[in-house]
Amino acid sequence: MAAVLYGNYILISRPRYDERLRVWFPYASTSWDGDKFHYHQLKDFEKSFQTEEEALAFGFVAARNWIDEHKSD
Repeated sequence: MAAVLYGNYILISRPRYDERLRVWFPYASTSWDGDKFHYHQLKDFEKSFQTEEEALAFGFVAARNWIDEHKSD
């Protein structure tokens, strides 16, 4: 698990290993504080990876993309 700041947003990426399939699945979340605390999960990706590092990086990219698409909402 790793966390980074992206502007005013906290991104957390924590890949999960599937022992049966022997692959890593990305999982990410983002939170921010505006007029109240907000939290959004990004999960159930159809993409899997052979390494934890690849899944970790993908989680951060997906979270940054989600923020860039929704931050004006």
